[in-house]
Order: sequence, then C-alpha cells, then structure tokens
Amino acid sequence: MSTSRRYRALVGVLLYALAVTLAVRLETRTETGAAAAYHSLYLPSGRYLKWASLGCTTLMSDLLYIWSIQYYFVEREDQFHHLARFYDVVTDLDPRYLEAYDIGSLTLAWSAGHAKEGLALLDKGVRANPRDWSIAFEAGYYARQYLGDKKTSLRYLEEATKRPGAPKYVSRWYYSTLAATGQAAPAELLAFWHGVRDNASSVYEKDAANRHIEDITNRIQLDLVRQALARFKAAKGNWPVTLEDLVRGGQLGAVPDTPDGQPYQYDHLTGTVANPPGYRALK
Repeated sequence: MSTSRRYRALVGVLLYALAVTLAVRLETRTETGAAAAYHSLYLPSGRYLKWASLGCTTLMSDLLYIWSIQYYFVEREDQFHHLARFYDVVTDLDPRYLEAYDIGSLTLAWSAGHAKEGLALLDKGVRANPRDWSIAFEAGYYARQYLGDKKTSLRYLEEATKRPGAPKYVSRWYYSTLAATGQAAPAELLAFWHGVRDNASSVYEKDAANRHIEDITNRIQLDLVRQALARFKAAKGNWPVTLEDLVRGGQLGAVPDTPDGQPYQYDHLTGTVANPPGYRALK
C-alpha cells in the first residue's frame, strides 16, 4: 500500500472512530442526572461520507457494516430506528457490497417487520449490480414470501434467471411463481417441469418436479371437465346428473381422476367440479 493510501486509510479509521465516539456520547448523555430513555443515531448522507473518507469508501462501508451488526442486534426500544437509512448509506459508499444488501434486507423484513423497506434496499442492489443474480433472486423471494406480491416477485425472478451463474433453482422458483400468477400456458409449464425431472440431480429435485407436474395436470383436467360441463349445459339446458353423462353425451372422452387416483367431487345441482376433500394442490 502506498504512503498516500495508508494516510487515507488512517484518516478514514480516525473519522469513523470519531463518529462512533460522538454517537456514544449522544446516546449516553443524561438529562437531569438520569440516563436518556432512548438511543439515537446520527449518520451523514453517503455523499458526504464519500468525501470524508478521502477515497477509502470501501473501508468506510466495511467499518459501518461491522458496527451495524453490534448496534442493531442489541435489544432496546428504538432498536430498528434509522435501519433503512443506515444501510442506504452503507450501500451508497459501496454499491457492490452484496452482504450489506443481504443482511440489511433480512433485518428490515424479518427482524423489524419492514418488508417494503427491505425490498427497496434489495431493489437498489439489483440496479447497482447488473451481473449478480443473487440479489435479484432475494428480491423475488421477499416480494412473494413477505409481501404476497407474485407479480413483482415474477419480475425480479425473471431478471435473476437472465443473469450469469444463476443456479437451476432460480428457474424453478420463476416457473412456480409464473404458474401461481396464471400467466403461463399449461403446456409451457409442463414442458419445463418434465425437463427438470428428466435432468434431476437428486431425489429431492425429482420429487419436486413430479409434484409440479401432478399439480399442472390436475389443473388441466379440471379445466377440461368444466368446459365439458358448460357445453352440456348449453346443449341440454341443465347440468348432467353424473360426470359419466358427459362421456355418453360426447362432451368428454373419459372422466379423469386426480393425479393420485381419486375421483373429482361433482355437484349436479350447481354444475361445479372440484378436488376431493384432502387433496393437497400446490399453492
């Protein structure tokens, strides 16, 4: 390391130490002899800290990240105040700091219960790291699991599948979410999961593919029966007494069973057909 870089690094450490000392003084300041009832955190914007670091932005972001682990994992009333802003500053200093996006979003969404802020931090990471698949995948996971937003999840997962080095499970998450949104043709989904099953590298992977194949097959069969029921009603003016009447009337080639061999539940009064009680479809 050159003398100039050593000097900048030393200045960065001293500035950081000064900031921590001031924060501690603020947090332990007493009012009328009693300790303050809350903790506070003052941190300049990333733009000012970049200037103050004298070029050692990576070092500064590392130091702040390490300090954040200590600060935010101590239980107190205002434990998660400023959390989103803090990790925004850290990632301003080093936009490629993947661990900061990872831990920051996890703390926001899981520990603090601020899933939208966690997703916003991950979105920043997705934009700042166009060749990394993991942050885009995490954003897709958070949108689906924490916010229940499958459309937003699908957008991030699709992006993750396009990025270099994305493992196979990223595509599996994308296609399972695509199925959940109803935006994919069943034939496309079946082709994908048959490919996964045929190239499975483990029993777990093969079983997962089989579950999706069964689920998609079940949905296709239900749709075929419902379409046949609609045709029967249009031709006869009433619902069939049994599903076998659809075969006798020529609306259906054969009455299917569920993928696990159970008969579908049919109500001839309403013309509705559904999975039998206890049948566990994928969500």
